[in-house]
Amino acid sequence: MITHAKKIDRMPERTWSWLKVNTADIFLYAPEDKKEESVLIQASDKIEVRKDFTGVTFKTDPSKHLMNEEIESFIEQNSNIRYYIRIPKNHKEEEPIRITLEITDEYNVIGEDIVIEAEENSESTIIVEYRSKGKEEGYHSGRTRVLVHEKACLKLVRAQLFHDEVKHNDILGAQVQKEGKLTMIQAEMGSSGSTAGWNVLLSGEESEVNLDLVYVGEKEKKLDFTSRIEYQAAKTNGQVRARGVLLGKSKKILRDTLDFVSGSKEAKGREEEDVLMLSKNVRNISVPLLFCGEDDVQGEHAASSGRPSDSTLFYLMSRGLSEAEAKKLLAESKFAAILEEMKEEALKEEILSYLRVAIEEGGYMSEGF
Repeated sequence: MITHAKKIDRMPERTWSWLKVNTADIFLYAPEDKKEESVLIQASDKIEVRKDFTGVTFKTDPSKHLMNEEIESFIEQNSNIRYYIRIPKNHKEEEPIRITLEITDEYNVIGEDIVIEAEENSESTIIVEYRSKGKEEGYHSGRTRVLVHEKACLKLVRAQLFHDEVKHNDILGAQVQKEGKLTMIQAEMGSSGSTAGWNVLLSGEESEVNLDLVYVGEKEKKLDFTSRIEYQAAKTNGQVRARGVLLGKSKKILRDTLDFVSGSKEAKGREEEDVLMLSKNVRNISVPLLFCGEDDVQGEHAASSGRPSDSTLFYLMSRGLSEAEAKKLLAESKFAAILEEMKEEALKEEILSYLRVAIEEGGYMSEGF
């Protein structure tokens, strides 16, 4: 296995060093061979799937904001899974395109580099599932780049469902052109530690992005998330919603930035996060940032976190629920607004199952509040 560790800046403007949010530790992994048994792509014959990026051009590579040249070079040289997926012009893909990447005890390192291009007036849904089998250590490093052309609509559902012994690093960059729309639902449920970042460039007038994140921290898990939307054109619209549940001694950082640059007149943006803390030993850090380089824009941000009140728990338990059942109900209610956007019922239920098991095994009774 080839490994590469790097501390990289993740804040557009540095803040107090004692907060320890300015940088993120990036650990990249790549296998020593180039076998591809760990990936499965299911799509109709209308969808182009190939293993090179010939002819793919971004006005600005949106993933560069999340890494430096050293990390970029490592990904390009060591990724063992490399795919280009194109949804053709004016095509509506009726069934979701499915990408499944699986870590096993025999094949325990994945380094993937994927480009997705949705051409003009196309409409499609892509579901990416990160899974694992066995109980041995595993390692995942990935970069996904997305290009949404004029008036194209792309829904991207990404579910990280690794077991606890898997280390996970993920970078996603997207560019959305005029009147294009990107909807992304990201579920970070498994892995003993996740470092993930998303950067979206709204480069065309009236382009739109909706980013939704759900996550669970349990035991001593460390979660490090970076989300950024850059509004480059007039009348663009970008929304971010994050819902999380923290248990045990888990730690979480979310840096969430809305950046209205010059030329983004009449742009609108909102970021919001709601965190339910089910242990007194968790650590939650939310860093909502808003930058404004244009005078006629609307930007909002909100972050809330806290433990369930005794009165709320008492009310639910007085209606016949156990303490565990009451906390499951509260946790699921946090996820509901986002998961209701998913049409994939089996995957939705699997995400909720991760949440329920985490609460059942999280020591909620012994830790107290």
